[in-house]
Amino acid sequence: MKLARTFGLWSSVSLVVGGIIGSAIFMKPALMASQLGSPLLLLAVWVIGGFITLCGALTNAEVAAMMPETGGQYVFFQKMYGDFVAFLYGWAAFSVFNTAGVASIAYIFGTYTEYFIALPRFPEATEQGIYLYIPWVGKIFPLANIGVKGVTILVIIKGLCQELDLSLRMIDDDCRGHPQMPRPILYQEIILRHFLLRETNTSSRDIGLIAFY
Repeated sequence: MKLARTFGLWSSVSLVVGGIIGSAIFMKPALMASQLGSPLLLLAVWVIGGFITLCGALTNAEVAAMMPETGGQYVFFQKMYGDFVAFLYGWAAFSVFNTAGVASIAYIFGTYTEYFIALPRFPEATEQGIYLYIPWVGKIFPLANIGVKGVTILVIIKGLCQELDLSLRMIDDDCRGHPQMPRPILYQEIILRHFLLRETNTSSRDIGLIAFY
């Protein structure tokens, strides 16, 4: 599959911004405010976190301008540290942080659904009666908020069923180019940040701006 360079600067920036702004913004500020107890501390945390994120964005922007190839951070790690580190990154992304990101979006969708629709749930005694204990984590109650969890599972399954065939066709060519990279991480990243760099018709300076945004 040959990727056509049809994305301009602002269409690429729109894709990046749409991929970066996640569902956590609807949940985290209230939790942080309750724990910090001060609006000034809350703003300070956001500023410090924003500065750290800016440093990472500038680093990614520079590397992306140097290596405008499909593959994103997998390709960066592969060229800078070798195949083994890139292999670990690909599977860590697939099994841990990208998976958790998708699950969190689906869970927040289920949580907000409960605000408008009364979802079923077990009596409190039943919810608290069955639990799993994990050392250093505590008790996990699998039957708590069963309605929200059910919506979360349905959203994930629905998305997988709709995207499976499309993802296999879209990334088959890239998998041949990067045989060690898991297919799910290739598909997810192809629509975010550096994966669209081989489809842009902009200059190296604009590529840096795209990755920065």
